[in-house]
Amino acid sequence: QVVPDNFDVAKARSWLENCKKAHSDGCNESSSIVSGMKVIDCETLMIVDAQEGMNWVALSYVWGHAKPHPNYNSTQPGGPLIGLSRTVDDTIQVTRSLGYKYLWIDRYCIDQDDTASKRSQLERMDAIYRGAALTIIAAAGQDESHGLPSVGDTARKKQHILE
Repeated sequence: QVVPDNFDVAKARSWLENCKKAHSDGCNESSSIVSGMKVIDCETLMIVDAQEGMNWVALSYVWGHAKPHPNYNSTQPGGPLIGLSRTVDDTIQVTRSLGYKYLWIDRYCIDQDDTASKRSQLERMDAIYRGAALTIIAAAGQDESHGLPSVGDTARKKQHILE
């Protein structure tokens, strides 16, 4: 099958619906919130406390050597995230287009300056990923500035068709 040049939201939604029907609730049986877990609200771009019953998307990606944008505002109270990388912006776009409101990204949802909290969250990352409605894996590029192929301005590499 030829992969389209642009992200196909309708196809991705149909795959998710098929997964929900075929697997019932079995995939996310242990989707309880990890203590102290935070998520990004994709509508307000604020980091908020995760709540029981909340569905979230997780992102696994290459941090690389990219530095946060100079205007990056992490977990400072009262302000939305700004100056996000192309990969994060693209993931927020995909999350919203798939009908989800919340996104978990380790770099932003784990307080990188609080050693005890960071250790606690890192020890529970398996539960965070397991509890996510889905995980987007961004493996393209050298760092988070690359973006998600076929989303936004990031082109997908042409696929060679073997016959």
